[in-house]
Amino acid sequence: MVPDAGRGQNAWKAPTLDREHIDEDRHGGTQAMETPDTMIDGRPKIRLLRAQGPVLYPAALSFMAHEADAIADGRRPELLWFLEHPPILTRGLRGRDAHLIEETRFPVFETDRGGEITYHGPGQRIVYALLDVRRHTGGDVRAFVRLLETCMIEALDTLGVAATSDVSRPGVWVQRSDLPGGEAKIGAIGLKVRRGISLHGMSLNVAPDLSSFEAIVPCGLEGSSVTSLAELGAVADLETVDNSLMAAFSRRLGPLEPVREGDDAAHGGPERAGADEVPDGSPLRSEPAGLDK
Repeated sequence: MVPDAGRGQNAWKAPTLDREHIDEDRHGGTQAMETPDTMIDGRPKIRLLRAQGPVLYPAALSFMAHEADAIADGRRPELLWFLEHPPILTRGLRGRDAHLIEETRFPVFETDRGGEITYHGPGQRIVYALLDVRRHTGGDVRAFVRLLETCMIEALDTLGVAATSDVSRPGVWVQRSDLPGGEAKIGAIGLKVRRGISLHGMSLNVAPDLSSFEAIVPCGLEGSSVTSLAELGAVADLETVDNSLMAAFSRRLGPLEPVREGDDAAHGGPERAGADEVPDGSPLRSEPAGLDK
């Protein structure tokens, strides 16, 4: 059984967030702001934030919610957040107990994103995409998932890895003739859309410990294999991978503006907010990111 907020110090349950309809957002929501300081070459810019160390999952959820609300209210430009998590399992809304094979191996977090159970940990590039789904795909969430998959596929192509997606199985796959089924999953997608803004995003296996995935049925896909850039013999350092992802995002989504943690410039990045605005453990604070905080 997956732990919940009442079972052990490592368990944490996200607050329930009401899912809002895209059509309602499209007609009644606030569109992303477009003022001179939020544009690059006439196109809305997207902030790019790269975390400097592992980020606790509860802190990431709090920060995403804070930023997504600011984006939905038109107070901030969109945001792509590159980070890693300490070793954890996250269970989406469709996660099944039967797919949690080793329930005590890692902390398990209930979350409000779509999808099943997945693993996050060192060597995996996570990109949380806080984007206006209306602006990018007219509010079509399925098309938005395909858009993120395309960005990952194009980034992998520049690294010498041919990958594909499948409309029936969100995520990104590579051919592996040596494995059962002849393929393996290298990237996952899991989203929540609230007020027209996406939360959560994608994970790409760069050089994680692939044995960690043995604790679960990855993404609920029985018999599926998981791989990484390192296992494929491709370039597997985060700096190179990030550059490829950034290039793909820039082509597909719009111009990126790098920002730093704690940047106080107007609309320039996450504010160094006061204690009443950013929860304890937020990546905006200076405490180290560890599991036993």
